[in-house]
Amino acid sequence: MEYPEKRSDPRKECFMAVTIAYEDKVYTDFIRNMSKRGVYIDTNKQIPAGRALILTYHSPQQGPKKRIGQVVWTDSGGMGIRLPKGGEF
Repeated sequence: MEYPEKRSDPRKECFMAVTIAYEDKVYTDFIRNMSKRGVYIDTNKQIPAGRALILTYHSPQQGPKKRIGQVVWTDSGGMGIRLPKGGEF
């Protein structure tokens, strides 16, 4: 059974390195898909939902990006991050 997509913006599959700054720590993981408003990051880090992060990555279409994100959910394979409008440095 297929379930209808609930996201308002379509996600595009990708594989790009991302640096995650959270509190006093910095990690490097990989973005697996993204849209205008969010990304899914492959990671084994357990960062609680609601926490703010700084993400730095290189978008093939838009070049280097540094964004504020918020953890929306996590599971054993990764986490969903919301990218608020205007959250660029």
